[in-house]
Amino acid sequence: MMTKLHNLLQASKHTTVVFRSPLQLPVSAVGLVKWSQRSIAPGSIMRQRHATEIFPDFYHYDEVLRADIVAKHALTKSFCAQKAAHCEGWCGVDRSNSEQVELLHEFVTKNTVNLFDVAYLPETTEDLLRAIVADGISAFVYVSPASGAITDFVVLRLRSLEQQTGGTRGAAMCVYAIFTSFKGPEKAEEVLVLCKTLKCETVFIPNMFGFLDSELSKANFEEVLVCREYLYVLKALTESALPPTALSKVAIPCAFI
Repeated sequence: MMTKLHNLLQASKHTTVVFRSPLQLPVSAVGLVKWSQRSIAPGSIMRQRHATEIFPDFYHYDEVLRADIVAKHALTKSFCAQKAAHCEGWCGVDRSNSEQVELLHEFVTKNTVNLFDVAYLPETTEDLLRAIVADGISAFVYVSPASGAITDFVVLRLRSLEQQTGGTRGAAMCVYAIFTSFKGPEKAEEVLVLCKTLKCETVFIPNMFGFLDSELSKANFEEVLVCREYLYVLKALTESALPPTALSKVAIPCAFI
């Protein structure tokens, strides 16, 4: 792996290489990327063959424990009713709408500087479409009812596009986000709302883009320990381009790396 990195750095026209690795390399990492998950349709998942992928000890659960898990993870009617007003503010990003893309580019470039210590900053709308709102990605913006301005931005990547029984889409991964109006656990809850509209059963969120472990826990997310990865930004084979940084202050699109 180190040989491949050396060749990549040698051949690259750029000064740095950004990547994630489950292996800890002999060079300083920016931080440890941790993914947390919540199943918003646990009852459905427990009836499918991949139940143990979401709930590893599924076959050891008794009826009481299964009921507790459903109560903890499923989106309740009261939760959906509480978030109903917010749903009207979210709208999908249309890659072909140049005006919307330009407004989104302005929002991203303005807020990444203010909110994050390490971030990918798209210089043009083309960069935005290539690296953040790539073709096949589900991107949403929240438009303030009061001002009509974009205040929040979430990008989701569907883990499997294959339609399953009941029209569900498996899992969704939050691969980029900027929040300015929603705070604390609300950020993760808004991602849940969007995933419900996409008919996803399980939601994955990293400890990046302003998401704190404590906030994810309050939103009933649980860390997937086997998905831990180290984030590296190297300028030489044995030299990091960046010091260790709190991952919540990092905004590099996961679909990009």
